[in-house]
Amino acid sequence: MAGIQTRVSDGRGGYDELTHHDARYWEGPYAHQDYPKALYRQVEPGRTDATEVKTAEAHAQLGPGWYESPVDAEAAFERREAEEARVAAARLYADQRLSVRAQEEALARDRATDLVLPDLGAAPTKKRSHQKQTPVERP
Repeated sequence: MAGIQTRVSDGRGGYDELTHHDARYWEGPYAHQDYPKALYRQVEPGRTDATEVKTAEAHAQLGPGWYESPVDAEAAFERREAEEARVAAARLYADQRLSVRAQEEALARDRATDLVLPDLGAAPTKKRSHQKQTPVERP
């Protein structure tokens, strides 16, 4: 693993020891490495989980929702919460316009699942035939 340079060749077969005051101390040799890295996800307001991954494969196994900084994890959590709130408000607004029977069916589906917003699917509808009325002849 590359790091900070602590000594350099003096050109005469020896080495000069470098201190943090010397500019050459900070120059290298350094090579960027993608892994290991810390990843973060926010699971609830004020609580962030962190993990360390050592390879790209381990990173891929974690799946979505993990970010390279706690700030990114918090922003993603807030976006997800806002989207869920928007969908819930739209669902509530749509449910208010349902018939009483349809509202009862929606409530029964809500109680039958642990999901925050279960998919209600398309409600069954009765097909109505519109027969053309024949005009009645009048005398």
